[in-house]
Amino acid sequence: DSLDLRLVMSEKTLGKRDVSTRITEDVEASVPVVPRLGMFKTMTITFGDQAENHVGMQKLGNGLAKEGFTVEELELIKQDVEGKADWKCELVHLNDAIKDLKDIQADPAAVLIIRNGLQYLADNKFTNEELSTELGSLEWDTKAKMYGRIVNKNARYNLCFAEFEQAADYENGKGTVVSYEKLPCLSRIREEIGKFGEKSESLFAEGNLYYNTSKCGIGYHGDSERKIVVAFRLGATL
Repeated sequence: DSLDLRLVMSEKTLGKRDVSTRITEDVEASVPVVPRLGMFKTMTITFGDQAENHVGMQKLGNGLAKEGFTVEELELIKQDVEGKADWKCELVHLNDAIKDLKDIQADPAAVLIIRNGLQYLADNKFTNEELSTELGSLEWDTKAKMYGRIVNKNARYNLCFAEFEQAADYENGKGTVVSYEKLPCLSRIREEIGKFGEKSESLFAEGNLYYNTSKCGIGYHGDSERKIVVAFRLGATL
């Protein structure tokens, strides 16, 4: 299982959303699906200043943050995590990939990877298996409103997480929101992430459930809906 935690710095959006997908989602919502999944292949939970069930649908949050984590803030988080215990972190400076391209100007950007980051955040309060069961037993959204109509989601299923509950209302562009109050493991992770600093407090979250790694997945894209990004993945490599 991939249990690493990733924090992304981006003062500006790093790229635009890639609308291409490996499996098209533009299918009329008439095919029967089984929404409740006790077992899953791969799941990614992304915490941020905003969250959405699908592009073009309702955005949860208080508006787009002014900026994400700075490189300096990521360096301080790295020092703090490594100083508390024997945790391995990697700070990947993205600008290194274009340092030989003199005609390209880019803002400083980096990704902090905390190896076995979920174990660090759990602090022995729960196991990865308990977290997997908690999230895997939820009823995930298998539909979304796209191009003015309700369609099946084939590339992945979704859920959003916040301090309130909401039933899906696809016709009005709203997906399901699950309250943190009902998810003690995920709530604990959110609380611990909040200790990274003011920017990481009280974050919303969205989940992507890739129920079959041979069929699911989307192309490379930039998440223009958020500036603050803290994410983890459970399951097989996608």
